Amino acid sequence: MADVLIDIKRRGEVAEEVHRHHKDVLSLEAIKEFFETYIWSVGPEHCDSKKIIESLSAEITRIFFPFRDIAEAFRLIDSPTTAVFIPYNDEARELADKFRSFEPPNSKDYRAAQRYTVSLYQHDFDKIRPALEDTESGMFILTTAGKYDERLGIIIEDPYKMDSSKTTM
Repeated sequence: MADVLIDIKRRGEVAEEVHRHHKDVLSLEAIKEFFETYIWSVGPEHCDSKKIIESLSAEITRIFFPFRDIAEAFRLIDSPTTAVFIPYNDEARELADKFRSFEPPNSKDYRAAQRYTVSLYQHDFDKIRPALEDTESGMFILTTAGKYDERLGIIIEDPYKMDSSKTTM
């Protein structure tokens, strides 16, 4: 935990430094300076501990990119959750088709998909796994009707089914 706090502090220091040089901190120049300064200060191995860049470099000559492996390894913030895409309207169903296609989705597709995803903890993900399609892009898509309710959200267990072993009267 201490390492995480030290890293957050370092990122904040770099951000402050970049802010002193750039009026618009979201400009490409400012973003480039942030990452160059941060990577220089912590070392490139710190920024790619899961060897994603190495994986891409190894396969570039064959024009094969291990998108699934990269998607599984890359997490901006490591958390014990898995994103599940819910195609509950026409726009979401069109987007789901893009994630199912052979051609990899682009960053715009991933941003649009955020509106239709829910994060599930591992024990909930395991329960609903049979109702999910695992795509080559690393996206899990809910495919079973009745597992999503517009009012309740994703249905892990039947909310109307009572477990008589837990009922006391």
